Amino acid sequence: MSIAVGIDLGTTNTVVSVVEDGVPRIVPLSTVDGLLPSVVSFLPSDEIVVGHEARARRAVDPESTIFSVKRILGRPWGSEFVEEARSKVAFSLVEGPRQSVSVDVRGTTYGLPEISAFVLRRARAEAEKVLGDRVDRAVVTVPANFNDLQRGATKIACQLAGLDVLRILNEPTAAALAYGLALGTEERIAVFDLGGGTFDLTILDLASNVFEVVATAGDSMLGGDDIDRAIALRMASECSKAFRFDPRADTATFSRLLLAAEEVKRTLTREPEARIEIPNLVREPGAPPLTLGFSLSRTQLEQLAQPHLDRTIRVCERALATAQLTTKQIDRVILVGGSTHSPFVAQRVSAFFEKEPYVSLDPDRVVALGAALQAASLDRARSKRAAAAKVGLRPIDPAHMPRASAASVPAIFTAPAATPSPTPVPQPISSVPGLESFGSIFATPPGTTPAADVTQPLPSSSSSGRLASVVDFGDLDLPSAVPLPGLPAAGASPVTPMGLGAVNAPGMGSRIPTLSGLPAMSAETIAKLQGGDERLRVEGRLPLLVDVTPLGLAIETAGGYAQFLVSANTPVPCDRTMRFATAADNQTSVVVRVAQGDAARFDGNALLGEVTLDGLRSASRGLVQIDVTFAIDVSGILHVSAKDVETGLETSAQIRLLGTRDDAADLEQMAKRQERFAEARTP
Repeated sequence: MSIAVGIDLGTTNTVVSVVEDGVPRIVPLSTVDGLLPSVVSFLPSDEIVVGHEARARRAVDPESTIFSVKRILGRPWGSEFVEEARSKVAFSLVEGPRQSVSVDVRGTTYGLPEISAFVLRRARAEAEKVLGDRVDRAVVTVPANFNDLQRGATKIACQLAGLDVLRILNEPTAAALAYGLALGTEERIAVFDLGGGTFDLTILDLASNVFEVVATAGDSMLGGDDIDRAIALRMASECSKAFRFDPRADTATFSRLLLAAEEVKRTLTREPEARIEIPNLVREPGAPPLTLGFSLSRTQLEQLAQPHLDRTIRVCERALATAQLTTKQIDRVILVGGSTHSPFVAQRVSAFFEKEPYVSLDPDRVVALGAALQAASLDRARSKRAAAAKVGLRPIDPAHMPRASAASVPAIFTAPAATPSPTPVPQPISSVPGLESFGSIFATPPGTTPAADVTQPLPSSSSSGRLASVVDFGDLDLPSAVPLPGLPAAGASPVTPMGLGAVNAPGMGSRIPTLSGLPAMSAETIAKLQGGDERLRVEGRLPLLVDVTPLGLAIETAGGYAQFLVSANTPVPCDRTMRFATAADNQTSVVVRVAQGDAARFDGNALLGEVTLDGLRSASRGLVQIDVTFAIDVSGILHVSAKDVETGLETSAQIRLLGTRDDAADLEQMAKRQERFAEARTP
């Protein structure tokens, strides 16, 4: 027996929810607030701590404490997003295999999916302790504006954590599912989702048993972290004026300011003014340590946050323009994400949409609730399909089985020669003869210049088959139930959480919450948190979710332009097919460069990688016609297939995703490292 859950893998916190007796309930992952901070810290003793223990170490060991990786998860090395992150974090970001981004901690390099896997594994372990059963399936949410690379990296993280991903679900869509059940009305809503590191505005039509996304837009480098940093910079300015010391020059000192800024922001959600003291902030040789006193009013915070809120409004305007709607045509605006707790955010949203935001479910937890509803629905459907497949089969006498003649077997399936031929160099593909009006396209390796006109997509005559995931995790022998380092193995005695004294953090001060200073939730609070909301009780089948892809999918054409096969805000799942012909004699392999975005120039979009099509039959130039199909599944992940038009044979295709470290060797190394850390904790 095992359980399927919904997981909101957030920039700041991770939340888990499960449906019990038809009602989604939050699973408490900590005794502090029920949430699990998405923070991982590597101790000098080669141990790993996750959650509140790790968050407390941000102020004392910032170089070995990793947080807010969601913003750059799946981003290729050298991108503007990674460069911006490198300038803001104390830990070391380095280039990994194939332009991926890794973290260098205490002499060991970790891929970003591996960091997220530590968080997911801890969340899974805590959920199993609370639920008393194995958790191995999940619907995991991501920002609506995540591209294919980021979704692929999230899926890798889940697989490394031993989770079977039922679906990658957009966060605003998950929230809309929960709110839609609670509202029980037919209306058009806008989901304003401002989290710790990302922002999305998604417009949906809720009608009867169909929840359809009309348009979505977002900014994956905008969130509460930016407001925290603005407050910390104000603190640093006052420190410089008072003590002639710039805290920004010292990573540990500025990390303390960031933690203090986060608490100031939280206080200002409840109070008009916040005051805080940071003792022993400045330490100079031969001088007594100095304490920084800092106060900030809600009005001052609004001024600091103004540029970031302006960016959210520009995203809202873009989404409305895409949907060809006005604010008056939006029936309801709902707030999602921890950063929407701030009163001035609600005020700004109200002023723009000309209506009061609707908040009846906790913005921190509503996404996980919707994910749990979807997980229960998909798990139930999977169980029904499995039961229906268990039918009796009558054995057949082999003597009566028909025999296939050799002539009936296509040549492509004949046995290979004893001496394998050398691997052919990928060649360009050109337009199909007789379709000159569509021009031609060359799929060439990076660094070469395509020389052809733009090819227009041809409508697909039939639904293409879906290929398996980019990586076949079944061949990697990933650990299925390895306990996270820092947690006891099954049956072992509990491990005492690491307190503040154990990490030797002098001068933190009682005004800045630390692990030892955080209050524990009462049993009554935990019971209330787990109680669920009867408005979300599932009655019959869940509504059908019709989501969209936030970004267009393009291939490179002549002159460096982008030819979009799938445009932004296209409903998913979807597929688009274009027909090509080989451009060289005896060509058996082609390479196509794929990008995602909305820029007319190919280089202005996010490069996903190279799609390699192998196994084409050998023939003269132009005689082999190929239907190349790009398909996006319900999780928003790209799949590729190719079909020989003449023979009807389908060839295999593989997309080499950049920035995700999706090679089998890399994944096996990550999995073995998690096993090694787990074994070190086992007595």
